[in-house]
Amino acid sequence: MEIDLSGQGGEAFPWLESQLASAPGVRRLRVGERSVLFCERRQQLFELNATADTIWRSLAAGHAPSMVVHEVRALGASPAEALSFVIASARSWLAAGLLAPAEVAARCGQTPDAEIHLRLSELTCTLALHGPAHDPLWRELELVFTQFLTARSEGSAHISLVCEAGHVFLFFAGAPLGLFTIDQLIPEVKAILTEAISRSLSDGWFLLHAALLRCGHRGLLISGAPGAGKTTLALALAARGLGYGSDDIVTVSPAGHLRGIPFSPAVKSGGWELAAAHAPQVLGLPIHRRGDGQQVRYVPIDCFAKGDVETLGWALILDRRPDAKPRIEPIEPLAMIAELISGAYCPSHVLRADTLDAFAAGFGGADCRRLIYADLTQAVALIEEMIGG
Repeated sequence: MEIDLSGQGGEAFPWLESQLASAPGVRRLRVGERSVLFCERRQQLFELNATADTIWRSLAAGHAPSMVVHEVRALGASPAEALSFVIASARSWLAAGLLAPAEVAARCGQTPDAEIHLRLSELTCTLALHGPAHDPLWRELELVFTQFLTARSEGSAHISLVCEAGHVFLFFAGAPLGLFTIDQLIPEVKAILTEAISRSLSDGWFLLHAALLRCGHRGLLISGAPGAGKTTLALALAARGLGYGSDDIVTVSPAGHLRGIPFSPAVKSGGWELAAAHAPQVLGLPIHRRGDGQQVRYVPIDCFAKGDVETLGWALILDRRPDAKPRIEPIEPLAMIAELISGAYCPSHVLRADTLDAFAAGFGGADCRRLIYADLTQAVALIEEMIGG
């Protein structure tokens, strides 16, 4: 019996006649009576039911999805069910980076249509773009990452973006990372760069989940739980003239010096109206979708804080509460340090005592406070009063 692949399901999946190759480090395992896929890169197991197991084994053997449909049909599925099963399975594995179309992987190894070269702290990275050079996506990548643009560097990390059928395949060092829609792309590239930065840190360095700004030669470090408002506050303070170091990631050197990774502030949908009071352009910027489902807009910044911050002037913990009376309360430096290192990342997963000693020494002359607030404008006024006093 012939299976009609020309219907809506077939049109929605452009790789029915393609060979889908399994990614390096992906292996099918048999555990008792059950089958799983193990992805070495993700360090994850993906369980396969009997139909999915048949589909994976057939795809891994080099059969095109259209041929696999016939194999699933032989198991007793109707033509429509077989087509739906194969497309759903293949699409999920493509999205997870477990598979990639052979022709797309081949394009990844060819000369790109354009390249963007970046330097982020000690990390150098090349974004290789395979697609129309006039595609507005490339211009948007340059705008969001413009602060990192640099000359070509040998030995840099390599991210390839291959446009295909209205989607983009991402590859890192030649290995597939997944299939993404256009609105998912920039958040995903940022996530890849963030992970690459963390892996590139030399011994003795560590990362803080914090915002960093500069006032004169002194730094302002801002910590807080997710949703406390670090990004909108950092954006508002930068709009008021402080040097912008980061809204999210700060590196600490073995000497205790701070350096922000100045990704463009990613303002979540709930903060767009608040941010617009300080950066009106935010409401007209493209909307992107992060891996956690949050919608964000990336706001370009002009006033960057270049170089390391060697002297910490102020450190704040944010405490946003509905209807709270805005106030700044002093806290012990030890409480501030404990808050910061609780979310710190070290490449060796061990924070060295000498590095922590140097970091803690920087708090000797710092003004450590807790900022309790509900309104962004009032919070900005309190901080300006604090750093101007």
